[in-house]
Amino acid sequence: MDFKAYLPLVIFLFVVTAFNLSAVEKFKQMDALSYYDTAMAYQEKNKLDKAMANLDRAIEIDPGLTKAWFARGSVQFKRCEYEKACQDFSKAIQLDPKLIEAYYNRGMIYDELKKYDLAIKDYTVAIGLDSKYPELWNNRGVAYFCSQQYEKAAEDYSMAIHLNPGYTSAYKNRALAYLRLGMKEMAVKDYRKYKALIGIK
Repeated sequence: MDFKAYLPLVIFLFVVTAFNLSAVEKFKQMDALSYYDTAMAYQEKNKLDKAMANLDRAIEIDPGLTKAWFARGSVQFKRCEYEKACQDFSKAIQLDPKLIEAYYNRGMIYDELKKYDLAIKDYTVAIGLDSKYPELWNNRGVAYFCSQQYEKAAEDYSMAIHLNPGYTSAYKNRALAYLRLGMKEMAVKDYRKYKALIGIK
């Protein structure tokens, strides 16, 4: 048997099969994105059960859809299902190690669970990826404060204020840190600034 005679046919079948697989994969991705978009519409209307159902389907169709894992984690976070939300944010991070929002949200979950050392690690990674977000510094400051690391907390609150001079929570938080450090005058100054920003005399 002359196999060379069949070579063009083999190549043709290979190309056709590859094309079909690619088309199927693209269709699956479009289908998953459709469920994701529907979920986002439900989430915006605070219809969390329907959002969850659509995100479950999106992930089932395309397990590599990072934003679906992140969105499902966010819905579970709203529902106070912290362990499940943490798992989904972790999966989103596994798929995209530079997803700052996932580290931020997982850090907030660790705060809720009083796992402050893990929260600090997540905020630190996020800050390492992009240090311009004052919320990251403030939240890490809160985690340091809850870990009784008051000096580090005050430093982080100061950076948050540097990035956003009108950040009311950071002034109040830094006032509390200064109190714990025995810096009463600084604490009073920050608390007055906090009251002025929120319109209290």
